[in-house]
Amino acid sequence: MKTTIIAVITLVLAVAAYWFAAAPESAPHPVDLEQASHSSSTQENAPAVPPVADWTSELVNEFQIQAMAAVTNTLGQPEFTDRIEKRPDFVSPAEWLILSSIAQQHDNPHAELTRMINFLRFSKLMEIWESGDDMGTLQRSALAEQLLLNIPNRVENGDLGLSQAQQLQATLINDLTTDSDLRRQRLSEENARIGVTFEIN
Repeated sequence: MKTTIIAVITLVLAVAAYWFAAAPESAPHPVDLEQASHSSSTQENAPAVPPVADWTSELVNEFQIQAMAAVTNTLGQPEFTDRIEKRPDFVSPAEWLILSSIAQQHDNPHAELTRMINFLRFSKLMEIWESGDDMGTLQRSALAEQLLLNIPNRVENGDLGLSQAQQLQATLINDLTTDSDLRRQRLSEENARIGVTFEIN
């Protein structure tokens, strides 16, 4: 799996937290801060985001917690395909700032931003599923189904290699059912969605 997005966000957020804690006015400004700090959320009644100069490490951490909590609200929703004009609720203001900056370095920044935000959503859902042994069966199954649905897009966009995708599909399917026949049938179906076929014995 491409880990660049999560790795970059983790690293930059750590650096940002240091900068904001030490000297907010000297924090690096990679993109238009006025636009980033006032980036509209897709939630109509979302609270206003303070200017970047007022961010602290505690506030950045709170952004991350709120965004992670919001990602499960996207279950059952399709991935983004068009240009993203407003910050999705599952993308924190800090992540929006970073990803927007990275996207500007590409020939097609809008398409790259869409790809990265879809991958960020996938990664967050995966993180919740991996750490959710104590969640309800229905929610865990819904997470697994959402991840399975989105794996072909991750392969097509180069975020997952074929072998990684197959391993992930098998892991998710094994969690969804204990019936060996159903597992083989479902795995065959999901493999076919990423262009891999095999015979069921």
